[in-house]
Amino acid sequence: MNVKRKKRGFSLPETIVVMGVIGLLAGIGVPAVKGVLASFESSDRVRDVIGAALSSGRAIAIKEQKYAGVRFQRDLAGDQYMIFIVHDQAATDLAYGFRSVIGRNPVRLPRGGGVMDLRLRTKTGSGEAQYPDDEPIASDGQIDSDEELRDTTTFSVVFSPSGKLVTHEVRVRGTGGGVFGDSTVVDAGNAMFYHDYYPAMGLGQEPSRNRFVVFNRSKFSDQPFTSRWTGYLGGLQTAKEVYINPYNGQLISR
Repeated sequence: MNVKRKKRGFSLPETIVVMGVIGLLAGIGVPAVKGVLASFESSDRVRDVIGAALSSGRAIAIKEQKYAGVRFQRDLAGDQYMIFIVHDQAATDLAYGFRSVIGRNPVRLPRGGGVMDLRLRTKTGSGEAQYPDDEPIASDGQIDSDEELRDTTTFSVVFSPSGKLVTHEVRVRGTGGGVFGDSTVVDAGNAMFYHDYYPAMGLGQEPSRNRFVVFNRSKFSDQPFTSRWTGYLGGLQTAKEVYINPYNGQLISR
C-alpha cells in the first residue's frame, strides 16, 4: 500500500516572502538598536558610571582609613578611564603620592562621552612636576593642543578617611597596581597610563577636584582647534557643570 508523504519546507515563493519580511524588520529594528546604543553613550550614562565609581572610591577611603578616590585619564586611543587610587607615601616615596589600588581594574567611560575639569597647569617646565599651580580655562588658546587636552582630562577626586570630599594635593605613581608607567613604556603600548612625571605633557601634581563637565566626544571633535572653548566647552561650563556632594559623594547638576 502506497502512502503519500507530505513534503516539509518552504517553496521558493514562500522563502522569498519570508526573506522580505526579515529584511523589513531589520530595516525597522536597526535604527532602534542604534538609538538604544546611543543612549548608553549619553551624558546621563557617563554620569551614572562616574557616580558608581565615586561611591566605590569613597568606600575604599572609609575601609582603608586613607585618602582615596578616583583618577580620570585618557589612554593612547583617546578613551577615558577611571582608576581607583589611594594615598601611600611609603610606597610612592612622595608626601602627596597616590598609587593605584591593587585588585581594582580601571573602568572605561562610555566612548561617546568624557569629562574635563577645565583647568590647566601653569608651570610645565622640566623638573616642575611637583608644582600644583593651575588656572581655569577661559579662552580658545588654552585648549588648542594635545598637551592641554590631556591636562584638562586628567584629574582626581579624593575622599578623606571619614568619607568626606576634600581638596588634596595628588601626584600619582603606579606602585602596586601596574596601570601607570613611564612615557616610553606607555608609548610602546606596554602600559595604559602615564605617571605624574611629565608636566610638559599636562601630567603633574595638582589639587583634587570637586566639579567637572561631561562632554560629548563627537561634538568636541567636530570643533576646530581654534574654537573649542567659544564653540563648545564654554557653554558646558556655564550650563552643565557637575558638582560632587561633599558629604556623600553624589553628583549634583548646576
